[in-house]
Amino acid sequence: CLLCSSLSWVYKMLNIEKKNLFNELLTLYGDVLTENQYNNMVAYYSDDYSLSEIAENNSVSRNAVSLSLKQAENELTRLEDKIHLLKFLKGLKEKLNGIKDNEKDEHNLSLIESILKEIEDGI
Repeated sequence: CLLCSSLSWVYKMLNIEKKNLFNELLTLYGDVLTENQYNNMVAYYSDDYSLSEIAENNSVSRNAVSLSLKQAENELTRLEDKIHLLKFLKGLKEKLNGIKDNEKDEHNLSLIESILKEIEDGI
């Protein structure tokens, strides 16, 4: 079914975008989560563990892992909605890339590249 395969592709793309978003938010705001929430988020979004695998590794129910992830997702989203750090860094990166594309001076290019790397490493 053509529609089914198209919907499957869209679903996979949305999951990839969600995974990337939460990995970036985890880098920026992960310190505010509990150790358990942080570890579950890393296992699920960075290491690609399933809920069942995380539950088994931590001797808890799949539902407990799901609840922990949902609480962490809500907290990270709440912080970004309030602080807008990820939005700011992405905007800054976009502007610097625009400047870099028009910059001729090697010293300035080197500085811009250095700043872009620091931003990328931060998110």
